[in-house]
Amino acid sequence: MLYKFFLKRRRIDGPLFAFAIACLIVDFGPEIILLSIFAGIGIWLVAGRHRSSRRIPRAYAIPVIIYLLVCTVIALIQWPDPAELQAESYPLLFAFGIFLPVGLVLVRDPLRWLVLGARLGLAAALLLGVWEFFSTGTRIGFGGNAASAAFLIAVGGVIARVELDKHYAFLPNSRLWIYLAGFVLLMTGTRALLPIVLFALLIDAFSWWKGKRRLHKNWVLAQFTVVLLLVGGSGFVLGDAVQERFAYTIADIETAFSDSQELSSTNIRFMQWDAALEVIRQHPIFGLGAVQSMEEISEAVPEEHRSRLISFNHVHNFLLDETRIRGVVGLAALLFMLGTVFVRLMQVGTSEVRQATVLLYAAVLLYGSLHGVFLTERNIILYAAVVSLLLFSATESLAKERHA
Repeated sequence: MLYKFFLKRRRIDGPLFAFAIACLIVDFGPEIILLSIFAGIGIWLVAGRHRSSRRIPRAYAIPVIIYLLVCTVIALIQWPDPAELQAESYPLLFAFGIFLPVGLVLVRDPLRWLVLGARLGLAAALLLGVWEFFSTGTRIGFGGNAASAAFLIAVGGVIARVELDKHYAFLPNSRLWIYLAGFVLLMTGTRALLPIVLFALLIDAFSWWKGKRRLHKNWVLAQFTVVLLLVGGSGFVLGDAVQERFAYTIADIETAFSDSQELSSTNIRFMQWDAALEVIRQHPIFGLGAVQSMEEISEAVPEEHRSRLISFNHVHNFLLDETRIRGVVGLAALLFMLGTVFVRLMQVGTSEVRQATVLLYAAVLLYGSLHGVFLTERNIILYAAVVSLLLFSATESLAKERHA
């Protein structure tokens, strides 16, 4: 009976995981339950010392555990009140990536289903995004924050580019997935992530130039045609919205550097950054905690603008956020975690994986420099899933080559 149950799960775990990733990208709903089940299975197997525990990607797990230990020690030093617990719990979500490969023990190639899920999510994002954009006439966010939706879409576009040996005809291998993501990004109005599309274009141009002798002329022409259609379609469909956002950006910058008392998005960031730096100067080593530091930052903002800024739980910069919460000790641990994983992926990954890694970290840096990238549950969960499965897949492939 149990054997038949596991045989059925072998058939459904992969598609269920892909469905969860697709739902995560468009904020559909059931993804949290599904991903929690997979993580829970992983925790149970690790606790029982099952041999599948060897699937834990150590290059991810070790720096994450170090970061979590540092966060725990700092939290004990600060002794936060209950109001701090939600903000203090965000780092725990990075542990999701430790147990996910173990929870997917019945899935032969977890990275394949991650990529297929990203492709399915982008296709859904295009359809839902167009419907939302033309029905509301405003920035799309799939019912939530437009900037957070943009980060999920950008990461989805990055991982969807990874080439698979086995895929479905309606979810094909193509570098063009990132440009489809760029089309949806335009509808979110999130400017910080648009350079990702340009970076991908430069990588693709270099790859074509380096390997042009091996590429068929018709393939290159087809890819180039699709890019032109996407660009042309973006201009035709979203022309007014893009022009409006461009004009808003120019006006925003001019307001920020003028003597005007009008509050722009750039001014908001300047005010928050100045106040955050003052909090850091007063509490440099271990920070001041998430809630208390934001209270002090709000009090430092001029009273006439305080009501507009009080709703934020971050200061629109992930380095300043980490430092105000956990000081330079926490920042060092976070950078160690991110840097170690990046270096390891660049060492063991294939060319496809290295390209995805560069684009992923570019998305984290670009978005994180102007938004709260690691103070949102979905952002952390998707980052952890992508990085851990890239490492797991690359490590597995390397081990097979050595045994061959």
